[in-house]
Amino acid sequence: MGRFDSIKRRVNDLTGTASRKNYKLRDISDWLVLVSAFLQTYDLSVEKPLGNLLENTGNAKFDLIGIIHNGRPMLNKASEFKNLDMPELINNIIEKADAIRRYLINPKLQEEHLIRTLGEFRENYNKLQTIIESCKEN
Repeated sequence: MGRFDSIKRRVNDLTGTASRKNYKLRDISDWLVLVSAFLQTYDLSVEKPLGNLLENTGNAKFDLIGIIHNGRPMLNKASEFKNLDMPELINNIIEKADAIRRYLINPKLQEEHLIRTLGEFRENYNKLQTIIESCKEN
């Protein structure tokens, strides 16, 4: 096995596979910063499920559109990482962001759905962040 690993490492060095993966991981990490900024800007935590989101619905919808728009290319980049749930988690974050954006059109009528979807959004974000950190360590 040691011989095969050294050959595989040399081929990866020659083809640049590792550096391409690092670029993709960096791009996904940069996108996660957008998601994190959204959660922090609107003070969305477990203790305060709606934070100050309802006070700034216009800006929140605009930020969510940015998350959705910038997240779609991350699906292709995440598919490079096999044996991880990265593409599925990114897709879930995008879908939840779109649902939150739609619920913000009339938030008082959709408050229950909004709280549940924000919880799922946070949960997927935390899982993806954990996977990214474990990839950076390796």
